[in-house]
Amino acid sequence: MLQDRPQVGHGVHVAAADQNPSLEIARDIERGWDLIKHGLHDEAWGVLTRAEQTAQAARLSSPTLAWALAVAADCRGDPSNAVAYVMAALERDPCSPSIIGSFRIITGHVRADLQRMDPRSPNVPSAFRLLAQMGEADASAFFKYSLHSEASGNEVAALTLAQVVMAA
Repeated sequence: MLQDRPQVGHGVHVAAADQNPSLEIARDIERGWDLIKHGLHDEAWGVLTRAEQTAQAARLSSPTLAWALAVAADCRGDPSNAVAYVMAALERDPCSPSIIGSFRIITGHVRADLQRMDPRSPNVPSAFRLLAQMGEADASAFFKYSLHSEASGNEVAALTLAQVVMAA
C-alpha cells in the first residue's frame, strides 16, 4: 500500500523508518543534533552511538553520523572520540566544509588542552598523539612533549623532540 508509506517529493516512496535502517539512522542523527543544540551532549552521544550500532548492523557508513559523533564527543570533553570520529568523517567525505570546520575546531580544542597541561601531566603524551594522528602536531606540541619527556626523566627523548622543534 503506497499510501501508507512516507513520500519523498515528486511521488518517490520510501519504506517507513521501522523498516528501513537508513531512515532510522537519519532520524537518530537529527535527534542527536537537536540534543547537541540544547546542550544535552551525553544524551546526544547515547542516541548517536545507538545509531552507529544500527548502521554497523545494516553495513551502512555515514559521514554525517561520524561527524555528529565527533561533535558530540568534542562537546562532552572526549577528545579521543572526537578525533577518531572527525577523522572517520573526513575519510568518508573529505570535501565537506562542515566536517572540515569541525576538524579545525577539534584540532584547536586538543591543541589548547595540550598547551594548558603541566609538562609533568600524564595526559601530555595522549594529547600529543591525538594532534599527530590529525597531522597537526606543530612546534609548540613537540616542545610541550619535549618538556614532558624531560620532566619524566627521559632526557634522550626530550633532546630529540627539542631538535625537531629547532628544525621546524
